[in-house]
Amino acid sequence: MLFGQIAVTLPNLCLSIYLLSTQNIASMDFVMTTQFFSAVVIELFFFCWYGNQVTLNSFDVEAAISTMDWTSLTARSQKFLLQMMVRTARPILFRVGPIMDMNIDSFLSIMKTSYSAFSVLQSTKE
Repeated sequence: MLFGQIAVTLPNLCLSIYLLSTQNIASMDFVMTTQFFSAVVIELFFFCWYGNQVTLNSFDVEAAISTMDWTSLTARSQKFLLQMMVRTARPILFRVGPIMDMNIDSFLSIMKTSYSAFSVLQSTKE
């Protein structure tokens, strides 16, 4: 589902940037395109922000397990926690298929790529 959302969002982002550059600033179309562009950027930012938060919080699980008092637990519980620490050593990542991870770096990369696409569209217009 996330892949489909990103596959639709990225072309809309590039196209709305291009439309903003071709429209008259005083027109109603410019205002509507600006609102659409803002909504697309905010939506993408939320996906990336919360994906980044999940990744950062997944690091805290291992740290919380390692700092707790293990000596008061049963041997079975200690083995369970050790197994849990091994599994949480790798962070949880939200991925868009094999393409990219959803984090703040990805958001910045998408915005830079969108601007590059805008530049290409702008140069073909002239």
